[in-house]
Amino acid sequence: MRIGFFLLCSWFCLLAQAQQLPAAVTEMLNKNKVAPEDVSIWVQGIEAEVPLVDLNGKQLRHPASVEKVLTTASGLIRLGADFRWETKFYVDSLPDANGVVDGNLYVLGGGDPFLVEEQLLAMLQGLQQAGVRHITGDIVLDDSLYHLSPQERDAAAFDGKPWAAYNAVPHPLMVNFRTVKMQVTPQAGKPKLALVPEIVNWKIDNQLQVRKGKCSGDGFTPSAVLERDDKGYAVMHVAGTYATGCGAQDVMLVLGEASEQFYYLFRDLWYRLGGSFDGAGKVAKTPSTAKHIYTGLSEPLALQIQRMNQESNNVMTRQLMLTLGAKTFDPPGTLEKGRNAVRMTLEAFGINTDGMIIDNGAGLSRLELTSAEQLAQLLRYIYLSDQGQTFLQSLAVAGESGTLRKRYRGEALAGRVIGKTGTIDNVRSFAGYLRAESGRNYVVVIIGNGKSAVRSRAMQDDLFRWLYQQ
Repeated sequence: MRIGFFLLCSWFCLLAQAQQLPAAVTEMLNKNKVAPEDVSIWVQGIEAEVPLVDLNGKQLRHPASVEKVLTTASGLIRLGADFRWETKFYVDSLPDANGVVDGNLYVLGGGDPFLVEEQLLAMLQGLQQAGVRHITGDIVLDDSLYHLSPQERDAAAFDGKPWAAYNAVPHPLMVNFRTVKMQVTPQAGKPKLALVPEIVNWKIDNQLQVRKGKCSGDGFTPSAVLERDDKGYAVMHVAGTYATGCGAQDVMLVLGEASEQFYYLFRDLWYRLGGSFDGAGKVAKTPSTAKHIYTGLSEPLALQIQRMNQESNNVMTRQLMLTLGAKTFDPPGTLEKGRNAVRMTLEAFGINTDGMIIDNGAGLSRLELTSAEQLAQLLRYIYLSDQGQTFLQSLAVAGESGTLRKRYRGEALAGRVIGKTGTIDNVRSFAGYLRAESGRNYVVVIIGNGKSAVRSRAMQDDLFRWLYQQ
């Protein structure tokens, strides 16, 4: 009897909530065949105390990449817009008049999310300007800033595609987003494969199946697996299809160890600059006796979160969460410390985090849960804070930038919808802002989970067009 009463009450409660919705929103649900129980919607004027639309606003749902809003806002609140990551260089002895360092060079990874080739090249130029030309010892890589368990380092855990760039796992010395470039060059028979940077202890096993035809569809589907022996040498097995119409292609792959990728890129760039060293690459902690000689600074956080939110970069956002853990608590940064740092920051900012589950901070997870109300509360509070303009600039703009660049082009909504989108299987979400024709500014959060979630993407368009006229 009690179970029956509970189900009956739940149905009537849902019906009552739907009846309180604006008629236009109810029509959108029906038009797009979106089940009310599969979607949460929260719309609230920035200056308003109550929402204009609240459908299942308190229900916890999987947010997909909208989760990045929580992590990037927390980073901005706690670390500040001008925060920069530091990559520090140490030596056993200061260079002599000829630029010779007697001993090792130590590179202490600082977790810079956007340490790409150009940035590393600039750092090595700075190192040479500090007097270093030749190192008699080894290049020692210190990756002690973060600690992840073997399970947390499993790049295949989310969808079984460990080579995919979006599955890259964070690392204090991450360079080029943990990827290596595989250049595919046409030639008679199978295409030629080469790695950039060249990793001399990897051999490429080219198993691509060549066929005639266009490159569209399944014409180009390379995948790679790295098998390593106990001496550190490896074979990269490349499988999949290559259509002759594909021509030359570059494929970004997540393979090998981050320290390995860093070392070989470091070596290539150092030699390109005329530098040299006698030893090899090693992973170890920087000794207390080492002397600091140079610090390479990242771009400021204000620019970094633009890439995280606008382009939905997973590994950059995950690096930020681990950095928050290391800065809020004692190093090393761990997932648990990062989760606690985000939660503590949100709570101190006035956000109700009850029931919220934070996993990797990027949304590439089936565990993360948050509600439309919680997201809307954060969006409204940060809009009204002294960090509001910086945060707004980090979001995609309809018809102009990021994941919204192709939406609403040529429409009145172009430039008026800004926010973060989220998409994984059975999840469609949006969290951001809309400036109506009247000049009113609204916070808008839509999270679709379940069988009709895909159709909730079309409902977003209808909701935005309706809200624009309010």
